[in-house]
Amino acid sequence: MQNRSTSFATGWMTNLQTPVFRQRAPWIGGHLQTIRNALARRITGVPAVTGKRLWIPVTDGSGDLLAISYTSPVIVAETPKPLILLLHGLTGCEDSMNQRASTACFHRLGHPVVRLNLRGAGPGEVRASRRYHSGLTGDIADTIQFLISDPRIRTEAGIVAMGVSLGGTILLNHLIAAGPDSGLKAAITVSTPLDLAESSRNFLRPGNAVYHRYLLQRMKAFTLTAAETTEMKNRISASKSVWQFDDQVIAPWNGYGDAGDYYSQCSPEAGLDAIVTPTLLIHANDDPWVPSRAYRKLGQGTGVVRCLLSPRGGHVGFHGQNQPESWHNHVAAQFIDGLN
Repeated sequence: MQNRSTSFATGWMTNLQTPVFRQRAPWIGGHLQTIRNALARRITGVPAVTGKRLWIPVTDGSGDLLAISYTSPVIVAETPKPLILLLHGLTGCEDSMNQRASTACFHRLGHPVVRLNLRGAGPGEVRASRRYHSGLTGDIADTIQFLISDPRIRTEAGIVAMGVSLGGTILLNHLIAAGPDSGLKAAITVSTPLDLAESSRNFLRPGNAVYHRYLLQRMKAFTLTAAETTEMKNRISASKSVWQFDDQVIAPWNGYGDAGDYYSQCSPEAGLDAIVTPTLLIHANDDPWVPSRAYRKLGQGTGVVRCLLSPRGGHVGFHGQNQPESWHNHVAAQFIDGLN
């Protein structure tokens, strides 16, 4: 742990002392911090995580099911700890490196953990007719209600949700829509797009060509398995950019007029003031995927929403010195411990 720290002296954040993030060599800079996620399985392996498979019926009439993996702590703390609900990023699933690493971290600290596969992701692919998008907040509400009501799952200390990348966007949209009925004790987001149009345009920069191509290929593969018409399959295959994909596929598939309409309705930036659940936003100024403009504008935050903007860390990277887990997991755990 570093001696130098930053403190947010406001309300429930008064006691949150966060160590300054220091990059771990050789992963210096936003790109290498980001790329390490894809290489981690080969470099260090990923913590083995086992969990109970459970299925959640959604309430939108589709008959779709959401797959979750529930991991209870090996050593149960004398004072029960909040259940951690993890939401993966775009084209990810419960088996994503960051989800497995976060599960291992919180599990070690005595928290029960649920890894949610968003609609159609991971094991849920064959049990869903639809695919998730950033405005599909009903699935988050259904998941939380299921966790609260199922006696097999320990939620007596409350639920804290942590979403990375687009999973964080969906989480914030749930908090905005639900208001005081979010069902959560607190929420955390990591490297989350607050302005979807801005993030989509960012992928068109020449320096992001490799990321753009990688992500678009995965988005196409993910949606092709659920496309029911030849026209939709052709639209998916013909998309040349994330923006075009959202405009020609995601927007019409989910009732939005076009990409602009989808981005406008599903970007949480303008609605953060409506959140009443204590929320911590963690982001890096050198994130090559998600611009930091909205976070810089927020400063330390607004209302019960607090913002922690690190100069370094990349996109869901935060691979720091002398830390077994990513820095954002360390900060999240500290934030959770400070909740009343």
